[in-house]
Amino acid sequence: GKTVAIATGASTTGMGRSGTVDWCSTIYTNSPGTVTAVSGKGYFLNSTAGAITINLPSSPSVGDIISIKV
Repeated sequence: GKTVAIATGASTTGMGRSGTVDWCSTIYTNSPGTVTAVSGKGYFLNSTAGAITINLPSSPSVGDIISIKV
């Protein structure tokens, strides 16, 4: 992968989905340990007790976005 740096105050175009994600209020842990992600959503993960599996959408579209905060 490559990294793109965007200067403060700059804007972008043509980078897929625009806007922000809607963050889920649930903090996911290793119990049950699996999150089925949905485009346009953000997920908080607490992995201190073990691994968490994230299932990505099975039929993704260009511009789909999922955010994860560990």
